Amino acid sequence: MLQIIAFIVAGSLLIALVAIGQIRYVEPTLWPALKYNTMVVPLIILANALIFIAFTRATALSYNLPGVVGFQVGIYTLALALLSVLLLNGTISARTLVGIGLIMFGAALAR
Repeated sequence: MLQIIAFIVAGSLLIALVAIGQIRYVEPTLWPALKYNTMVVPLIILANALIFIAFTRATALSYNLPGVVGFQVGIYTLALALLSVLLLNGTISARTLVGIGLIMFGAALAR
């Protein structure tokens, strides 16, 4: 179970880092965005492979894919929020924290 959580967290963090990196370092025009996305394809493949393995193993244990996916969405959203504060000098509002909490609570209910 710990490995499943680690794979979900690692995959979600990788995808969030790619998104935050694009926002911070890439000019929002077509060619720079295409170049960046081409360069990060290996990271996206690795992240998706980790998440796929976690989903497959968790489903085999609990037969509850919606709960696992909900948990992953919550982790990804939390990672985006935290990385935006750390790397983009953003802020997290109380509404954002409540929303992330509701996502995680909903994932727990789906179990």
